[in-house]
Amino acid sequence: MSLLRFQRDFIYFLIKNKYKKSTIQAYKYGLKDFLSFLERNKLTINDMDEYNLDKYKKSLLKNKMKTSININLSCLKKYYEFLNRYKKIASHIDLGRIKQIKIDKMGKNNIEFKQLSSMFDVILKKKDIISKRDYIIFQLISKTGIRISELVKIKKDDLKDNKIFINGNEYILDKELIKKINHFIGNKDNLKKEYLLVPYRSRKNSKNSALTVRSVERIIKKYFPEYSYNDLKLVYYDFLCSELTDIKIINEHKFYEKNELQDLDKII
Repeated sequence: MSLLRFQRDFIYFLIKNKYKKSTIQAYKYGLKDFLSFLERNKLTINDMDEYNLDKYKKSLLKNKMKTSININLSCLKKYYEFLNRYKKIASHIDLGRIKQIKIDKMGKNNIEFKQLSSMFDVILKKKDIISKRDYIIFQLISKTGIRISELVKIKKDDLKDNKIFINGNEYILDKELIKKINHFIGNKDNLKKEYLLVPYRSRKNSKNSALTVRSVERIIKKYFPEYSYNDLKLVYYDFLCSELTDIKIINEHKFYEKNELQDLDKII
């Protein structure tokens, strides 16, 4: 039996059942983690039992945030439901035991937000133009929740006063961040650039060049090897949930559109 074939069929199943793109993407990463676990431990999908399920959970706890772990576990449960129903592969796991890990909003995630903030401060203290650009990347990701594909398309003209306009959506930025962005734009290396975030070491560093999605993903891994793009968004969102009681204030940050939040609830 081909794991790759099962993987493709599972993704097709999600698409056919009209799962949102963000959910499918999250499940793709979750499935990749699970299949890597099987390979490392020389297991097959038929070998998964209660013992190996606990072993998988422990491996996730060592390397991932709780929000990411819950997405992986949700993916695992859905994957085995798919295998049982459509591939007639019996599971040695009681799927009812694949439960989400409780998230203490005032505990671990709050600490992680402080750790991220500390790293942001370290980046900001560096004087080179690349560090200043990277700082803005992380601030925009964590405080707006925009996709990387949207991030790299931001032009300097999209900034108006304390707002940034992306794909017709308006995002309000805090005054301190706006000040840093304006200072960054005013740098001599950026004066003739059309896009806000550009490569500085590329031979094709022309007026119309911008960072690629892959470049931003590499930048994230450079500073936060254990974090993904979604982790950065969720850390700040969890922090807001723990610190703010007025849901309207949280919604103003526009981390996700309403339908995306509903979809996220299904995952987490």
